Amino acid sequence: MDVKAVCLLMVLAFSSSRGEATEKSCTCGEVIELTCVASAEPGVNYRTVRWYKIDEDNKLYGLARKRLAPHNNTVEYYKDVIRNVEFASENSSNLILPNVTAKDHGKYICFLAAPLGHRNQEGEVLLTVDGCPEVNSIDFRSLELFIAIAVLLFSLLIFTMSYIFLRNVLKSSKKKLIKENLWKISHQEGNIVYVLGKNGLKALDSVYV
Repeated sequence: MDVKAVCLLMVLAFSSSRGEATEKSCTCGEVIELTCVASAEPGVNYRTVRWYKIDEDNKLYGLARKRLAPHNNTVEYYKDVIRNVEFASENSSNLILPNVTAKDHGKYICFLAAPLGHRNQEGEVLLTVDGCPEVNSIDFRSLELFIAIAVLLFSLLIFTMSYIFLRNVLKSSKKKLIKENLWKISHQEGNIVYVLGKNGLKALDSVYV
């Protein structure tokens, strides 16, 4: 959990009163309404209601907040929110999650910001999402391994072909250069014959019959 999330959790813990956590389950693809279970004190005009989520990695991030009456019920969404959410109605603190997926599984916190002199209230909802198709991570890892091996073999094949081609080019160039040198030498020295052997060129006196 990052520093900001820890600080926010500490602020929520020491400045608010937490009610009992509730559990809710739904099926993948449904539209689910999360009830704000924060215990509002009678007669207190809370300023805002905020919704947060704590995912499986214990990372906390904001979803949405709404200014309560008499602040025109303005809805604001947190920066970089990763999920499309909305409030159930203008006067409701409940949160709507359309088309839920396995990623929506986790803990949600409803936070009521109280005016000066009163305690903030918060409630926790544990959402369980069933019926979502399971993603087989083993298959993905096997596919990634297969692709990596295929790329490696292809690279090795290209390297081998390039090496063979370059070697043949060098051999051909070397033979051509030797032939050209022999031709020049044979024209410069008519009475000497050069023979190409294992240890290089050998000069032999030419014999005329």
